[in-house]
Amino acid sequence: MTTTDWRKRVRDARRRLGLTQEELARTAMVSREAIRAYETGRRAPENRDYLVRLLVALELPRVEANGILEELGFAPIRDLPIPGNPARWSGLADAQALVDACSWPAFAVNDLVEVVVANKAFEALFGVDLTREYTDPSSRNLLALATTPRFADRFENWDDATRTLVAVWKGHFTRAVSLDDPTPQLSKILDGVAGGDPAYLLRVVKMWGEVELIPPVRRWFYPIVWRDDELGLLRFQGMVHSGDDPQTMISFNDWIPTDAATCGALQAIKDRDRNVKK
Repeated sequence: MTTTDWRKRVRDARRRLGLTQEELARTAMVSREAIRAYETGRRAPENRDYLVRLLVALELPRVEANGILEELGFAPIRDLPIPGNPARWSGLADAQALVDACSWPAFAVNDLVEVVVANKAFEALFGVDLTREYTDPSSRNLLALATTPRFADRFENWDDATRTLVAVWKGHFTRAVSLDDPTPQLSKILDGVAGGDPAYLLRVVKMWGEVELIPPVRRWFYPIVWRDDELGLLRFQGMVHSGDDPQTMISFNDWIPTDAATCGALQAIKDRDRNVKK
């Protein structure tokens, strides 16, 4: 991340929240002059406490906030004690290695439910190349993907899977939220959904008002029934596990085949994807 990058991230995040420099200064308890100086490049933050308050006020995903802190020479945010486990992963590179080790579709999302890493099996199943497509973080939000017909139409159990996801997402907000009065975090998620299919959007809105929230848990499951035009139905057990490192706030998702037919079809899909990309 270059110096220009972090200044742009701060400025873009403020504008996304609809805050003036003065309003952000009040929320973060820093001076307006400091924010103006940061955004215009006249100086960089010299005080970690000031910068942390600013990044928290901007509600940046933890991985982005810590990237800015480390780029500027400050210690990352660590809300919880991290056990001295040399085998634990510590960032996106390690998370990518973990999902790459899986033969089934696997990916990880940040605290804004945006896909930050995914393996080749995931890309093959979805028919997507994430090095060229959906490169903007908000377009990778799971709710945005779930309302995109290219993907949503392949979920035979779209209602059940999405209902579970909405219930879990509702449980992760720090206060009761509604679509009529969204928090800044929810607003960012909805920004990514704005380009989705209206029919799916209406179904999500209806679900949001109906489902009871599921409190945050370390591990949970949901079923996936996926339709491939050539190979028929594939069945997976979706397993979500929160990462052990509070520095990056990443949750891992594994779509594990539940039967031999799905295993065979998944291998055929991966072979087909490799042949297409040759």
